[in-house]
Amino acid sequence: MALNKFSVLSLFFLLSASFLLAGCTSSPNATVTPAPSASPIASGTVGASPSVPPGSTPSVGQSPSPAANETKEFSIVARQFSFTPSEIRVSKGDKVRLTIDSVDTTHGFSLPDFGISATLAPGKQTVIEFVASKAGTFAFSCNVFCGSGHSEMSGSLIVEG
Repeated sequence: MALNKFSVLSLFFLLSASFLLAGCTSSPNATVTPAPSASPIASGTVGASPSVPPGSTPSVGQSPSPAANETKEFSIVARQFSFTPSEIRVSKGDKVRLTIDSVDTTHGFSLPDFGISATLAPGKQTVIEFVASKAGTFAFSCNVFCGSGHSEMSGSLIVEG
């Protein structure tokens, strides 16, 4: 039985969609939710908790140390072909909240060591929450093809133990 061009393309599309959807699952210890609509955050803006003492400034990519049971919050901008900031530092056991703005096109955010995978829609905020349950340096990257520099779109989560 010969397959016509339409059948081959349909089969290819279905298989591609299946592989894409299979790779977009997240672990039960992570929460990914779209945030309410807001304007995109300016380049280089780092989210800091409002509890920063006067006269002190958290380092780039790092919120001040929270008291027990508080959440470390970070604002990240995704654009072709980078995450800003590209390095995030937390302590083992911290609850982490990432608010990610895609400012130009659809991107992805994948942090496989914590079972996190999310699609970042342009002009929208996506909130990802998880507990940094293990120490080490963990790579995160864009997992939605976004152009010629896609493979360079990555960063590091450093969990100090």
